[in-house]
Amino acid sequence: MTDAAAMVRGAVQLERQLRKHAGGSHLPALRAVLALYVVAYDQPVTCGDLALLLARTSGATTRIVDQAEEAGWAERVADGDDRRRSYVQLTEAGRRKAEAVLAALERGR
Repeated sequence: MTDAAAMVRGAVQLERQLRKHAGGSHLPALRAVLALYVVAYDQPVTCGDLALLLARTSGATTRIVDQAEEAGWAERVADGDDRRRSYVQLTEAGRRKAEAVLAALERGR
């Protein structure tokens, strides 16, 4: 299998696991949770940084973070030095959810 074919196969498998674990309309939120898990396990990131990571607009990212918060997978935290800035970080439930998706992906290989 070529590297490109392996990448496509991996992307398809990841999408299947995301859909399986997302439960309805939370698919974008679960993608964000997985991105946060991989990039910033214990570190909060700004919504702007998350928007860049997800290749989404700031408005779309706000809705995605809202969904992740509603599901209990992420939370917003205020910047102690700049009231205009807030961060997004995983909750313990979000870490567990991301780990479940990654474990299922590993088992599927």
